[in-house]
Amino acid sequence: MQYTSGSTRVARGVLMTQHAVMTNLRAIIFDGLKLRPDDRFFSWLPFYHDMGLVGKLLTPVAGRASVAYLDSRHFALRPRLWLKLLEETGATISFGPSFGYGLCARRMRDGEGAGYDLSRWRIAGIGAEMIRMRTIEEFLDAVTGSGFDARALLPCYGMAEVGLAISFSELGGGVYADRVDRQQCMEGRRAVPQLPGSCAPTLEFVSCGRPLAGIEVEIRDGAGRRLPDRMIGTIW
Repeated sequence: MQYTSGSTRVARGVLMTQHAVMTNLRAIIFDGLKLRPDDRFFSWLPFYHDMGLVGKLLTPVAGRASVAYLDSRHFALRPRLWLKLLEETGATISFGPSFGYGLCARRMRDGEGAGYDLSRWRIAGIGAEMIRMRTIEEFLDAVTGSGFDARALLPCYGMAEVGLAISFSELGGGVYADRVDRQQCMEGRRAVPQLPGSCAPTLEFVSCGRPLAGIEVEIRDGAGRRLPDRMIGTIW
């Protein structure tokens, strides 16, 4: 049983089979991360959250990879420890929610990023909450000079109901944002791409890639009917 925070409905416990969890771990390891023999994990995520429990405890165990941990409270007090320990442990994979990247960026002084070596960080996963381009840009500015490759950023989407992961961006593809017409999005329930040269108000959504192997995703209306592309509804 795994607790889901209830971002779209009342918080509750979700009952899953071991087969379902192992299936999701397989998709994460082989399809999402394409785990390598020399990969090392680092995490400050709490184990009561699915990204910490499934992503950074069960995934390294199932993938037979080493993992180092920083207590979540220590990260909150000293966010720059994330970068320092990434360098010291030689970690290549580390994930966090958008606020973690933002908190780290805000605590760093101008030019401080050059004091870290983040060149080995090949997958910097970001998910668990709304991903904002402004936060990503602030983080990239903060770590300038560290050798961090912006293409390592990996937006992803998940639900506790499936174990953890539903979709991953393409490895090495960086971050892509979809900008849509705000009025049609809010009133017409349609995500219409912004027209070139248009000055109309827009909404910006970071792409979370494609569904992992073995996962099917549909968008449905209130009656359970499948909707066409770019219509707004409920995720199934």
